[in-house]
Amino acid sequence: MLDLNDFDIAQYAGNKALDELHKAYRIYVEPISKALANNNIHVVSRININPDICNGKPIITGTRIPVQTIMEFLGAGDSIEEVLEEYPSLKREDIYACIQFAAKLMANHYEVRKIA
Repeated sequence: MLDLNDFDIAQYAGNKALDELHKAYRIYVEPISKALANNNIHVVSRININPDICNGKPIITGTRIPVQTIMEFLGAGDSIEEVLEEYPSLKREDIYACIQFAAKLMANHYEVRKIA
């Protein structure tokens, strides 16, 4: 099971993914922060990382739908309702968990290092 405190995003995501997460964070986290707080959504129970599923990308538990895919839909301007129509097996809380997961990733400290 995923432990967000031990997750090292520097080894996981490239700059493009971080840019996409940052855009989605700015657009979607503020309007739903109250919903997240009120619903007490548990990211750990809804987001899973397994090296044998989707090459170890964070996915929505019980699916093969990567968090990145959901964030790309939202970042492109799709509403939560549109994402739920596209993926009828998901619940609204799954979408909120993806957003919360992305927000937690952005709260980490990042360093840019020149390699070789």
